[in-house]
Amino acid sequence: MLTALVCLYLHNMCMHLWVHKKVMQVADSADVTCVAAMMKLREDVVYTDHIQPICLPDTAPLDSETFLGIKCVATGWGMRIQGAMLENRLKEVTVPVVNNSHCVKLYGMMHNIPVKKYHMCAGQTQGQGLGTCIGDSGGPLQCNMRDGRWYLAGVTSFGSGCAKPGFPDVYTRITYYLPWIKQQMRIFR
Repeated sequence: MLTALVCLYLHNMCMHLWVHKKVMQVADSADVTCVAAMMKLREDVVYTDHIQPICLPDTAPLDSETFLGIKCVATGWGMRIQGAMLENRLKEVTVPVVNNSHCVKLYGMMHNIPVKKYHMCAGQTQGQGLGTCIGDSGGPLQCNMRDGRWYLAGVTSFGSGCAKPGFPDVYTRITYYLPWIKQQMRIFR
């Protein structure tokens, strides 16, 4: 299972936990936006109509896919609006993946929050604010590709708070972490 490190409150469900080595490099800095974590659960997951695995974009040409311009779906249990209670029903929102340069300008230049190559941005650049909210961190950004399969493109990292108009959300880019993910999967099968 992949998520953001900030989201882990394990309740003894986890047998192994791996954190990407970049965490150690940023632990004493303000840049905690790149933290990825992977865990192996103690028990097998029982698949249902509502619980299904998702594909990793781990083969060519998907392993270098930018997902730019593709409409993807972000899901989460976060707030519907800032200041509200966390939801008890899973929500979803369709958002287009946009060029990182847009987020570099908004978050980096305006708010001094770095957007790096291990990030990807998705959301509305104009008009209505649609996106993730507080409490959605660690949730998937999933994209339906031409082969008809759903792929995990990103993990919700941070945003403007709650889908502020013109501010796309920032996700951890899964393709950046693929070598590390594959390595952990080989070692700890």
